Amino acid sequence: MIVMSLADGEANDAESKVVEAFARALNVESESFDTLRKLADGHFLAARLDVARHFFAREKLIERVKRDGVGWLARAVVSLAGIAENRDLAERYRALEIYPPNSLGRRYFEFVRSNSFQFPGERGGPPEPVTLHDLTHTLGGYGTDPAGEMQVIGFHAGFRRANPFTWIFFGMMQFHMGIRVGLLAEGESGHFDPQRMLNAIARGAAMNIDLTDQWNPWEVMDRDIDALRAEYGIAPLAEPSA
Repeated sequence: MIVMSLADGEANDAESKVVEAFARALNVESESFDTLRKLADGHFLAARLDVARHFFAREKLIERVKRDGVGWLARAVVSLAGIAENRDLAERYRALEIYPPNSLGRRYFEFVRSNSFQFPGERGGPPEPVTLHDLTHTLGGYGTDPAGEMQVIGFHAGFRRANPFTWIFFGMMQFHMGIRVGLLAEGESGHFDPQRMLNAIARGAAMNIDLTDQWNPWEVMDRDIDALRAEYGIAPLAEPSA
């Protein structure tokens, strides 16, 4: 019902009240209702913070700081800001160019360079946890245009075990309602395609692994990407039927 209420590109008071009434009647509790109310009231910053608070990247950043200390975070921020390069980290990713042609590592390298992105450690490069999203693009075969991002978000929601709806809320706000939530892209409007989104969710839900939890891509960077897709239960990418 939340998705339906946002499908027209905006939230309003009447829709929010209907959703809240159903939630009370069905005894369903979720912080998402509060986020919907904030959108309906025009409190976009508060809604953005709600979604960001439950996003996987935040969890991963906290994990890395606990493991590697604030020095790691400082180096990541310096690289992201384009101030300096973390050479050792950047070279590790650039070395993926010489991996076997159809390996995950090589295909990921080609994905990053073909989209004119930067690797972690390079000037302007994202913190390492963000690579999990780009590797999901690589494994899923989704593009980086707004329509492709909406599909990969549905794919994420399908295989994500914790707070999967956060991905859907993020996608609806970032790529359909024009409300910027992520740090690396501007908000876009009008890119919610229900059938493609449902296909992507179903494709992700059929997987046997959550790529954002306890998955170390460096253990499989040299593996054939098609073999990994079969192992993880990733079905071939198909266009929606008419």
